Amino acid sequence: MKYTEITKWEQINRLKKGDILLICWSKTSPIFRNTKKQIHMHKFIKITPGREVILSGSYNPYFGIKHYLLGNSAATKVALVETV
Repeated sequence: MKYTEITKWEQINRLKKGDILLICWSKTSPIFRNTKKQIHMHKFIKITPGREVILSGSYNPYFGIKHYLLGNSAATKVALVETV
């Protein structure tokens, strides 16, 4: 498997429904507080008109693109998982 860290808007904009993302959530995020795990795999669902990335999974996982790219999001690192 290959992991490509997502750091630019262009990378987020190229995501397709069903892409697998590996996300490191901050310890203050609801996902971490509920699961006690910081790293989770999620399927990409869509980008909302409000520029939020919607993901599959429990606890309604999503993150705001602008906040993530500026470094002040509950999603601290996002990587696209690719099979080689």
